[in-house]
Amino acid sequence: MKIVLTDINGQEKTIRKFKKLVLKEEEGVPAHTLLVRFHSEGEPLSEIAFMRFEDEGKIVFDGIVDTITEFYSEGNYYFEVFGRNRVSLLLDNEVMPAVYSNPTSEQIKEIFLKPYGFSDYVGGTSSYNGIFNVAKGKSPWDIIESFCKTCYETVPYCSPDNVIYFTGLPTGEKITFGKGFDIDFSEYRFDIQRHKIISSVKIKRSEAEDYSTEIFSQEADKRLIQRQRYLNASNTQFTPVFCAEKMLLNGINNSRNISLKCSGLLSDCLGAEASVSVFGRVIDNLKIYGLQINVSENQINTVVELRGNSSYVDT
Repeated sequence: MKIVLTDINGQEKTIRKFKKLVLKEEEGVPAHTLLVRFHSEGEPLSEIAFMRFEDEGKIVFDGIVDTITEFYSEGNYYFEVFGRNRVSLLLDNEVMPAVYSNPTSEQIKEIFLKPYGFSDYVGGTSSYNGIFNVAKGKSPWDIIESFCKTCYETVPYCSPDNVIYFTGLPTGEKITFGKGFDIDFSEYRFDIQRHKIISSVKIKRSEAEDYSTEIFSQEADKRLIQRQRYLNASNTQFTPVFCAEKMLLNGINNSRNISLKCSGLLSDCLGAEASVSVFGRVIDNLKIYGLQINVSENQINTVVELRGNSSYVDT
């Protein structure tokens, strides 16, 4: 396990002992973050531009340095380096306003990915049907996200090796957490967040109509939840009812949240399907949506965040 820091002159410094390391990844949040604190021993540190986190030869994080801090605490000098993965380039830059007609996935890559060092993407050959407007103030990521939501019905994802997935976060093999299963845990917390569940969605099917169609959730009704939303589906390529059912489903899935603390470093499992064995029962239909890797002088652990992953909703 090591951190490789590269300064503005291209010189590398390898750090193998950390006072603190925190890596955070979350589905739907494009920029994963890494914070590293290490002893400085009083020597000056040149300005760091890039940072890479490797474990057993595998790249866990590769990104841009945002801040460098030098400080003194309890008789020791420390440096602290904080950065985001390279997708931060797509978040921090602004694109030129323009109008595109029926842009393809390949064109989106060439215009909005390639200039920032992203040479490849994973996806199909989907094209946007119609006029695609790029407004003033939009970032490359705003454009890519809008394109993917419309053409693939996904939120794009950037892998540790800097490949953009237009098709969304890839899923790995299913993992069962629990004693005697794939991965054990030392801490467990289960939250039911009722406020995230939607009971009905009123739909506007076209510009000529009002919100006259309503889709109900039997799940919300059974749980005595009343929370209504409105959906203008007049400009989507998907059917209005499909979009409304997706909103209801997301609300149900996001209402079940489990947090587990596991020993060791867990990576490459963001987006994986999962189940949890606890108190003699199994909680199934879960998905890993967040990871926080914590490394200190004495221990390594990973906090795994899971939520519901049902593929259907009663309406």
